[in-house]
Amino acid sequence: MKSKKLIPSLVIVIGIILLSFCFGISYLAYKYVKDQRDEDYKPLWIPKLSDTMTSFQSDAEFDSYMTKVEEDLDSNNGQGPGTGGWGYMEESSDMAINPSSPTKESITNVQESGVDEGDIVKAYENYLVILRRGKLFTVNIENADRKELSAVSSINAYPEGFSQGTWYDEMLIYKNKIIVIGYSYQLSATEVNMFEISKSGSLSHSDSYYIDSNDYYSSRNYASRLVDDRLIFYMPYYLFSYNYVNDEYRQEVSFPQVRKWLEGNTLSEGRDILNKTDIYKPVQDSYSPTLHTVVKCDLDSSDFDCTAKAILGPYSRNFYVSPNAIYVWVSDDDYSHYLEEEDSDRNEISSDSYVYMFLIDDSTARVLRADGSPVDQFSFKEDADGYLNVVVREYTSGDAMWNPEATSGAMALLRVSLEEFGPEPQEAKTGSYKDLPSPEGYTLQNRFVGDYLLYGSGSNWYYDENAEVNLYVNEYKTMKSSQSINLAHSVDRLEVLGNNAVVIGTNNESLKFSSIELGDKSVIKDTYSIKGAQQGELRSHGFFYKEYEDLGVLGLPILGQGELYEHLFNDSAQIVFLKVGDNLNFNLLGTLDGTPPENENTDNCQFSCTDWYGNSRPIFYTDRIFGLMGYELVEGKIENDKINEIDRLNYLSD
Repeated sequence: MKSKKLIPSLVIVIGIILLSFCFGISYLAYKYVKDQRDEDYKPLWIPKLSDTMTSFQSDAEFDSYMTKVEEDLDSNNGQGPGTGGWGYMEESSDMAINPSSPTKESITNVQESGVDEGDIVKAYENYLVILRRGKLFTVNIENADRKELSAVSSINAYPEGFSQGTWYDEMLIYKNKIIVIGYSYQLSATEVNMFEISKSGSLSHSDSYYIDSNDYYSSRNYASRLVDDRLIFYMPYYLFSYNYVNDEYRQEVSFPQVRKWLEGNTLSEGRDILNKTDIYKPVQDSYSPTLHTVVKCDLDSSDFDCTAKAILGPYSRNFYVSPNAIYVWVSDDDYSHYLEEEDSDRNEISSDSYVYMFLIDDSTARVLRADGSPVDQFSFKEDADGYLNVVVREYTSGDAMWNPEATSGAMALLRVSLEEFGPEPQEAKTGSYKDLPSPEGYTLQNRFVGDYLLYGSGSNWYYDENAEVNLYVNEYKTMKSSQSINLAHSVDRLEVLGNNAVVIGTNNESLKFSSIELGDKSVIKDTYSIKGAQQGELRSHGFFYKEYEDLGVLGLPILGQGELYEHLFNDSAQIVFLKVGDNLNFNLLGTLDGTPPENENTDNCQFSCTDWYGNSRPIFYTDRIFGLMGYELVEGKIENDKINEIDRLNYLSD
């Protein structure tokens, strides 16, 4: 009898054990997938996207539309036309977001893993390739099994005999191809120069191409990206040009063309890089119609095999590239978007913004109507759960030139599923917005770090006495209430420290680094000060952080006190390195110092002589650490919690 009574009990116990085992396996599987997702940016689920937007179906259809635009501009004193009520084709689409693939080690501080960005220094096998004041240089960092620095090769960053005065600022490397991207004000064109690097580190010019465009420069954003084997860059292009004919200016519709360099200043005849049927039908009004053009080039092709797609809209724009898509946020012409009453109720808004999503794989486009505008590319985050998150502000005017440095007004966080993007611009749901506290001060910095959004105001190009010394932290996926952390300095730079963050700023006396432990209650863990110093580089690429087995190290170029804009003209005096402990405390490892500029040899610079994208970088490559300061490359080694110089090279003269 007792044995029979034990049977149900045993069954229950065995059932509990099996359930616990299954739960444990499920949890481990979930954790593995989550970890992989966090590491490789692979979505847990793949959203099914809608049909694509519709492009013009023929040249005649586009010409008919432009005739209406010109008539409306003439009759409305330059005010823009309506969209014309274009219909959309019923096309089915099974296109989905593709997971990105891991990439090789990068020495560039990029926004997204798997998306390389154009920079002034890149690594290729045993060489560092450096773009400096209109020239390319290669430095061998390991000769015959000896870790020794030696200059190898140099070449103009433009074709032989070309003298049109381009500014060269961005460089990317794919296999043995070096791509230098610049902008020519004389030709009003984006210049793409192709070089090859040999096994011995020598450089040779291959081809050069010139694509008609407007000035794409930004004080924060970059023109180029590299995703797998695809070179991607964004170009704005005014649709109307004005030509002087028969003693009067005439307005004409023009399209960007690409020309190939032949010799000297001679270029080939132009060919269209964008057909009329490559333009998606407009969904927003504009009195200054601009082609927002996304160009993709296949770097494995034998020739400059590039395709382009474009949307028509106002000039103000921001763009961001994820491993899956290119996002172009186009704002209305009056630049005033997001309104808020004292009770935080959202109101009907007379001005609109539109965010366009171009898939990298096939260039199909989808659109969403939204309020406000981003500050810069760091206002965006496409997350692995299939959402786009964007910080929007009331008064912004895109990321062209200096525009990101002066924004103001109310702020909100927009979080929308990628499935909400469609062929027609549906408005983002009111519940998709989370009102955010708006800090005092013009120069806003914002950054997504892990599951958190961080932002605050700073003093990058000039000291802003009105800038707040508060850091705002928001867990963006849950949209919990924002945390406000009082700092002892402005918010001039926000960077990632593993799962946490560092805020770098000034109190107009010292450069300060504050580590932030992110969590339900985010806190300052440590603040390190360097008296009488300021950032030597303001661009995101000027910073780098790397975790080794036993320590984390960050590097940043610094200058002595002076005007904040002086980094454009003066090399950084030093690169400071800080050790980051397990509890996010800072310890000074030391500096790698540059030679005073007056002791440098002259370079007889011809073009691109102002370092718009910077001149100094901390470089962490494999297990080695370098400081690039102008024409000097200094190697350091960490021993006994101190970085010591072990080699130095002036790659211009050596």
